[in-house]
Amino acid sequence: MNSSTKNPDQPDECTLCNGTKWLSFNVPVGHPKFGKIEPCECQKEKLSNDIYSKLQEISGIKSLKKLTFNNLKQNGLNKDFSSKFRHAYAVAQQYVHETNGWLIFQGPSGSGKTHLLVAILNKTMKKGNPAFYISTPDLLDHLRSSFGPNNMNDYDTLFDHIKNTPLLGLDDFGSESSTTWAKEKLAQLINYRYNRALPTIIALSTGLNQLDETISGKLHDDNLVDLISLGSKQDISYGYLDRLRQDLTQTMTFDNFNYKNSKVLERGYQQAIEFASNPDGWLVIRGNTGSGKTHLAASITNQLEINETNCIFTFIPDLVDYLRLSINNTSPISHESLLKDLMTCEALILDDFGTKSNSTWIDEKIYQILVHRYESRLITVLTIRNLNEIPDSIISRLSDTALVDHIELDSPDYRQTKTQK
Repeated sequence: MNSSTKNPDQPDECTLCNGTKWLSFNVPVGHPKFGKIEPCECQKEKLSNDIYSKLQEISGIKSLKKLTFNNLKQNGLNKDFSSKFRHAYAVAQQYVHETNGWLIFQGPSGSGKTHLLVAILNKTMKKGNPAFYISTPDLLDHLRSSFGPNNMNDYDTLFDHIKNTPLLGLDDFGSESSTTWAKEKLAQLINYRYNRALPTIIALSTGLNQLDETISGKLHDDNLVDLISLGSKQDISYGYLDRLRQDLTQTMTFDNFNYKNSKVLERGYQQAIEFASNPDGWLVIRGNTGSGKTHLAASITNQLEINETNCIFTFIPDLVDYLRLSINNTSPISHESLLKDLMTCEALILDDFGTKSNSTWIDEKIYQILVHRYESRLITVLTIRNLNEIPDSIISRLSDTALVDHIELDSPDYRQTKTQK
C-alpha cells in the first residue's frame, strides 16, 4: 500500500520493523544474537504491561498480603528456638532497610520461614519498591507451561523478568522436582542472580548439602549469602524416620556409658568418642545383643548434633516400615524424598543393620542407599549383630579399611552390667 491510497485513520507503520513487530539481526554465525528475533520498540511497552500482568497472575503474593511483620511473633511459635527466631526477625527487618545480598531462611515446616520472607516482600512493596514472590515448584510449572515452539517469546520474557526482578523471593526451595530440566532452570536462575549479586530471599525446605552442587556452591558463599537457621537443621522428613531418636539421645550419651571393668567397652567408648569428635567415613559397631552398640551409636548421634551435623538415626525395622509406607498415596513423605534424604544427609546412623526384611525390594533399596553413601564418602554408622547376616556385596565395602573403621564389642550383656558412672 502506497501513501496515496493509505487510510488516514490507520496508524503509521513502524519504520524499524515495517509493521512486522519483530527485529532480526544481521550478525555472523556464533554471535549471541545469531538466528534470534526480538520484539520491536513499538511492542516493548505493550509486552512490558502484559508480562507484568502475567507476573502478578502467577505470583502468590496477593493471597499472602496478611503475612506482615505486624502479625509476626518475634519469638516465633516454637519456644525451644525463640532466640534463633528473634535473630531471624531482626535480620529480616534490617534487610528491608538495607536490601543487599542474599538471605536464606532454613528450617523445618512451621518454623516461620515463609512468613519472614513474605513480610520482607510486602514491606518492600509498600515502600513503593518492586519485588516478586513465587514458590519454586510453581515457578517451574509456569515455565513448563510457557515452554514450547509456539510461545517461546512468552517463556523467554517471563524467565527474563524473573531473573532480573529487583528483589526475588523464592519459597519452598528444595521441594521441587529433581528432573534434569528443573535442575538446569534453577541453576540458570541462581547463577544469573548470583553473578549480578541481585537481592534474593530464599525459604529453604531442605539442607544445603541436599541441593545440586551447582546451586549449593553459590549458597555457601558467606560474602554474599546470609544463612539463617530457624531451629533444627533437620529436614522435614527426618521426623518420620527417627521417632525414637530424641529419647535415645537424651538417655544414651557418652556421659552415662559405663565401661567399668571392661577393657573391650572402654576401647569401644574411646573409638566412638574419637569418631564423633572428628567424623570421617564409616563406622561399624559390632556386638551381640546387649553389648552396648546402640548406646554408642546414640551417643555419637547426640554429639554430632551438638556439633550441628544433620543426622538421621533410625532402627532398620522402622526404616523398612517407612520405605513401605512411602510408596502409598497416603504417605506424609514421597518415596523419592525419603530415599534422597537417606542417601544424602550429612550423617546416617542405622541401628540393628542386618535385620531381615523378608523383601527383595526393601533389600535393594537399602543396598542403593548404602552404595550411594559409600561412593560419596558420607558419614555413616552401622550397628551389626552378626556379619553372617550381611550380604556379600555390603561386606566387601565394609572391608574397605581406607573408609571404614570397626568397633568390636565382644563383651557380656551391657544392660545387665551397666551402672551409673
